[in-house]
Amino acid sequence: MPFYSETLVSALSKTEVLDQLSRKTREVNFLDKRSHLEDSLIFNGYVGKSSFRISKVIPKSDTFLPLILGKVEDTARVRSYF
Repeated sequence: MPFYSETLVSALSKTEVLDQLSRKTREVNFLDKRSHLEDSLIFNGYVGKSSFRISKVIPKSDTFLPLILGKVEDTARVRSYF
């Protein structure tokens, strides 16, 4: 199976990153048609307190759709003054 790992650094805090991600993610039950009603969502999956499991929303099932597993950690913020 293909595997890829990447580390991203953001200017947002851990809480802000998880809030933004959870606004565009839904936990979905594929057997329940009501879970497919909201069109503004980008991802299916789970967003927890410090990690997430998401995949892109697509109109049909796809066995080979990538699953993105992530962990969000706090880092020291660097302030720049101009």
